[in-house]
Amino acid sequence: MRTVLSRTTDVKLPQDDDLWSDDVTHKLKDYALFLTRALEADDGPFVLCVDAEWGLGKTFFVTRWAKDLKDKDQKAVAEFNAWQHDTSDDPLLPFVAVITRQLKEQIPSSKSWIQKVRNGAGQVVLRKGGLVLQL
Repeated sequence: MRTVLSRTTDVKLPQDDDLWSDDVTHKLKDYALFLTRALEADDGPFVLCVDAEWGLGKTFFVTRWAKDLKDKDQKAVAEFNAWQHDTSDDPLLPFVAVITRQLKEQIPSSKSWIQKVRNGAGQVVLRKGGLVLQL
């Protein structure tokens, strides 16, 4: 049996009411607002890939935007940091586990799609073999 390991990072959010108060560029709040409007204008799923060199603020931005969406707009948000889970041989397994867990925490379990995700993930895990995840 393989074990899925993950790295952890502590992201400190500002203690005041403004999540963006420590943004030295003074632009990221506007970018978040723009992306929120794009998200709201689209009826389908919304996937965002943030790609930049190390140290340019990807985690800073995504962490604050996700909290802003959850708090203000009360949207279900799932975050997956690939760097934290790059110790797994198969990136699909931690991805499905993390996304399912986060959405399950935010959306009532009576939603039938969560059960479908759990069932589908279980089938993927069984096909891959060697690792058992409880989703």
